[in-house]
Amino acid sequence: MRSAESAPLYKRLHKIILLLAPRYRPTHKLGQAISYALNQWDKQLQHLTNGHLEIDNNLAENAVRLTKLGMKNWIFFGNAEAGWISASIYTLVESCKRQGLNPEAYIKQVLSHLPQDPTPGSGVLR
Repeated sequence: MRSAESAPLYKRLHKIILLLAPRYRPTHKLGQAISYALNQWDKQLQHLTNGHLEIDNNLAENAVRLTKLGMKNWIFFGNAEAGWISASIYTLVESCKRQGLNPEAYIKQVLSHLPQDPTPGSGVLR
């Protein structure tokens, strides 16, 4: 259905972008937007043929919104590694939510098995 209904709109939009492209210098804001759109065009069209792909990244944007809003409050979160560690934890929690898992139960399960895991490097975040 996506392909049947949206493909003609994308084709029309592509023609318009190609017509506008020569009118703007690459340094102009609209010229930059046109260049970006054309460079990403093939990737943008993938959702038309693969129904498993999201049309936008709203789910990812919404997942990190609270982190971004709280950034000023967390500026003194710890040391230089704190940003990487907190991003890893947020990613893990959001991935659990997307898979329908209880993040707290999942993390407890993982942490309870780390001491017994014979895998070299187990228990290390990176």
